[in-house]
Amino acid sequence: MPVVSKIATRYEEDIRVAMTGTWLIGLRLAIAASVFWPVGMLWLSGCLDGLSERATRRDGAGRESANIYHRAKYFHFFGLPMAIVAYCVLPFAISPAWIFGPLAATSGWFSWFQFKYYKKYL
Repeated sequence: MPVVSKIATRYEEDIRVAMTGTWLIGLRLAIAASVFWPVGMLWLSGCLDGLSERATRRDGAGRESANIYHRAKYFHFFGLPMAIVAYCVLPFAISPAWIFGPLAATSGWFSWFQFKYYKKYL
């Protein structure tokens, strides 16, 4: 009996659990990828509205807040990927609408903040 066969029979249940976990993470990543377009469209609408707010602020000599801009930017680079990772590794079943609905709304909202408080003078 080959060595691989002995290892496979000894750890058969552990291998089955690892394969099921890998399948589940892959399935959840596919679900997360299918939500890309709604999240992207809300992000784009927040971006365009924020840039129009920025143009208004520049004309009216409004205040510039780099702190708000950077906090919104950090959410995009840290919060969005962490929410997707959290969804992929949850040990229980949850509807993607509970995760990605609020995620899409906050993405649009934070992109609006990010581009509204973008630098006045480039």
